[in-house]
Amino acid sequence: APLNAPKFTKSLNGTDATLEIFTFPSNEVGLPLGIENMEDCTSRETAINFMRGTQLLQGPLEQFLEKTRPDYLVADAFFHFAPDSAAKFGVPVLVFHGTSFFALCADMCLLEHRPHMSVSSDDEYFVIPNLPHLIRLTRLQLPPEMRENKDSDLLRIVEAGFLSVHKSYGTIVNSFYELEGEYADCYRKVLGRRAWHIGPLSLCNRDFEG
Repeated sequence: APLNAPKFTKSLNGTDATLEIFTFPSNEVGLPLGIENMEDCTSRETAINFMRGTQLLQGPLEQFLEKTRPDYLVADAFFHFAPDSAAKFGVPVLVFHGTSFFALCADMCLLEHRPHMSVSSDDEYFVIPNLPHLIRLTRLQLPPEMRENKDSDLLRIVEAGFLSVHKSYGTIVNSFYELEGEYADCYRKVLGRRAWHIGPLSLCNRDFEG
């Protein structure tokens, strides 16, 4: 999106990389002009509308892929349509998650097994299965859509994002093995997902000279 471009131009100086800017469909999803990033969302409703807007970028992405035919595509998990779009042009996809292996494992086990639906009240504890450690939560600690098992745009987008890894070549995670090796192993060996940890990416924005 145009307003995000300046965040990348400086880091790309001196490289062969170029930016392809897509117009973010703010009007189509009821967002005021200027909101093109999750960081700019000041309410839950705004955040949901922003996520709806990301889903409207499938057409521009496919036009770009058809024109450029890249060797591969790295797509944020919220762009869950990317593996299907890229497959039309024979382009492999790596799905990027900016959270952690722990969060990925916990979320995937929650979505696949839904242990929160087996308890009788919102304050009763349940165990997230298949994790290296005993992790207990209550339904009150979950997002409302998941807690109430509601069918909503937000839950559909989140679930589709996690399921998109099945259609991709693998997952890239902003983490490192020394931080959460047990959960990196869990994601690969227990949940059966191909993954690479490439973080912490925040270090690339720091100047250690001087």
